[in-house]
Amino acid sequence: MNMNPTTDGRLEVFSLDGQHCPQRLNKQLPTFSKDKVTVLTFTRPASRCPSQAKTEPSCAECPPPDCTAKILVMDDDEMVRTLATKMLAACGHSVATAQDDQEAIALYRQALEAGAPFDLVIMDLTIPGGPSGVEVIKELLVIDPLVKAIVSSGYADDPVMANPAAYGFKDTVAKPYTLGILRKVVANALI
Repeated sequence: MNMNPTTDGRLEVFSLDGQHCPQRLNKQLPTFSKDKVTVLTFTRPASRCPSQAKTEPSCAECPPPDCTAKILVMDDDEMVRTLATKMLAACGHSVATAQDDQEAIALYRQALEAGAPFDLVIMDLTIPGGPSGVEVIKELLVIDPLVKAIVSSGYADDPVMANPAAYGFKDTVAKPYTLGILRKVVANALI
């Protein structure tokens, strides 16, 4: 679950339920006092996201990849790295993670020099305080012109998400993503 305070005194809560369905809630925060404890209770309807169930394939509906892959995931958010690792491992892939550009580039270079390169890199478009995924893919392309990468972001209106090939990416995956969507995008990128 992510909680993001807004500048207008609201709290946005975002989580994925057991079916990987996004749930959002905006709540006006009460005035806080140092002397009092405030408990916020959030409830949401018990639905199975019927609106998404029609548009997103389930894991079973996605074609299996031709082979398992070695995948590097770069994201500054530990929860995203953990979920992506679990999702990709459930699809049979081996996964390494990096929290920033330096770690991702070092891991990629080590694997390449060892003769066991990554088959795919999934990287966050925006890393606070660091270079963007666009800058990182430029560096990876210098190291390995054959690198395959997917850009991931919650900013669907970013030009990179609209035209990933122009920036050196094979495809995009918008956050939050489901297992079915991630599996399909990864399978397509590995072709």
